[in-house]
Amino acid sequence: TMSQPTSASPLDSPTDTVAGSSDVSRSSFSAAGRPWGIDEAIVAVCRQGSPGTLRKIALVGAPPWQKRLLLAYCSVQMVTSLTLFLPIFTHGSYSPPSCDAPREEWPAPDRATIAYDYALCCGSEWLLDAVTTVFFAGCVVGGCTGGFLNDRFGRLPVIVVGIVLNSVGTCFAAMAPSVYVYGALRFVLGAVAVSLLQSNFIIAAEWLTAAWGAPLSAFGFCCAAAGELVLVPLVYAADLVSPTDWRCATMMAGVLGLTALVASSIAMAETPRWLHARGESAAACQALAVCARYNGDDATAHALMVRGLRDPVGEKCGDKDDKAHLV
Repeated sequence: TMSQPTSASPLDSPTDTVAGSSDVSRSSFSAAGRPWGIDEAIVAVCRQGSPGTLRKIALVGAPPWQKRLLLAYCSVQMVTSLTLFLPIFTHGSYSPPSCDAPREEWPAPDRATIAYDYALCCGSEWLLDAVTTVFFAGCVVGGCTGGFLNDRFGRLPVIVVGIVLNSVGTCFAAMAPSVYVYGALRFVLGAVAVSLLQSNFIIAAEWLTAAWGAPLSAFGFCCAAAGELVLVPLVYAADLVSPTDWRCATMMAGVLGLTALVASSIAMAETPRWLHARGESAAACQALAVCARYNGDDATAHALMVRGLRDPVGEKCGDKDDKAHLV
């Protein structure tokens, strides 16, 4: 028989909302030393923050762990936008004064585009539209496979690999020798971009309570818009370096994308929901305890390691080694 705790827990007053359920009192988290449910544990360590959507979008009152996670989430949204919207500047159409003139005599446009570089004119204009079409075909593939990859390998590995593929693929696209190689790379980039966006949203959502649902979506769109704005000075800088070469801007966008790799590696961690669903409740409990300690809530971190999480396979975290560093 489990004994009742003799002192009040620091979790005994505030309430928060668990996804798919009514308000859950934090006093239930410390009841009778029983293992916690994953939703209860996330509510305990991931506080709701300031009320109001606009305040949440501005990250006002966000716990320190969640704030740094959301900043990394924002960086991934921004660099993915570079891949999605760079064609606004590099996919402009081109029409030479005369299609009968030799290729060498065609005047260069004010801003070079793939249409000029690959001669997508004089009856080959459809290839320019085809490049855009194959990119969105890749987005469909990424949308269909992204969920499977997230569930199979985890949210964080998909994000890390996605950022690398996005940046490397963009750099390779800048060196593509023909429109067909370029189109194939854009197909891959479309698939990678959608899978990356899926993983990025999921990892942020699973580290937050349900109260952050709408603000998280709005915050993500704001970050994507900021990424589009970054394109303007980026393309301007590329024009200063090489005003007649679209490849310079594309290469710069690919290199800039690697900044999100640093942010995600430092500020992101695999979600306890995914770990728990895989039967790794010890790892899930450890991740939640790290989050709680980072947020300055050592009492919750200790309670997590002592009580553990309910798990379908009966695993309970909080062995002697786990508890030792909390004493």
